[in-house]
Order: sequence, then structure tokens, then C-alpha cells
Amino acid sequence: MRLLIFARNRRLSMEQVFAPLVLALGLFMGVLAFPGAIDSPEQVAGKLGVLGGSLLSATFGAVVLAVATRRRRIRAGAGTGPHTGQANIDLTS
Repeated sequence: MRLLIFARNRRLSMEQVFAPLVLALGLFMGVLAFPGAIDSPEQVAGKLGVLGGSLLSATFGAVVLAVATRRRRIRAGAGTGPHTGQANIDLTS
């Protein structure tokens, strides 16, 4: 509960709060799945798998968000301009 109160006071989203916790949980589960020395080949492979999967997932998510944002901008600008007969009005000034 204190974590949620801290997050709201810092204006953090739930994704920003829980993403590092999920990563730590994945690393912890790797340690539990392969008991033994900390530097055993199984544990190293498990940690590399969790970190590599997280990196791949973050990269894929960034690409998907970039494509979605670009499509939204293109759709927002479609249908306006000098060739469509509609006015292109700038309301930012």
C-alpha cells in the first residue's frame, strides 16, 4: 500500500511502478528454478534469458508504439489541406 501512495505522490503510472518488480520477480524465479551456486551455468543462462527477453519485449513494444503514434498522426492530418477543399487551420497561436 505504501508503494502505491508513493507512486501517486510522484505521479508515476502503475506500469512504471510494477515493471521493475516483474523483472526482479523473473530473476528471482530463475534463482529458485536452478538451485546451486550463484554463478552456475544454469543460473547465468536463466538470468540472461530473462534480461534478453525483457530487452526484446521493450524493443518490440517501442516499435509498436512508434508505428501506432505515426499512424495516428497521419490519420489526424488526413483530409485537410489545400487539395481537399478543407481549411487547414492552426489553432496553436
